[in-house]
Amino acid sequence: MMNSSMTDVAFELLGKKKKPVSFAKLWEEVSQCMGFSEAKAANKIASYSIDPRAKPLNTGDATATQIAA
Repeated sequence: MMNSSMTDVAFELLGKKKKPVSFAKLWEEVSQCMGFSEAKAANKIASYSIDPRAKPLNTGDATATQIAA
């Protein structure tokens, strides 16, 4: 997945899960898939934005995200 964008990786991961996931967990998985060190992940998170196909859920967990239907 190294040639994919962070958004592409996140969308692929969310599509496989087919259930809500917290942003923190999603970012952890994206960072791992992209091969980021902890320092690089910390720097990249500021510029990361989720694709409009993913949407926040109103589940009481403000960080839950899923694929938009």
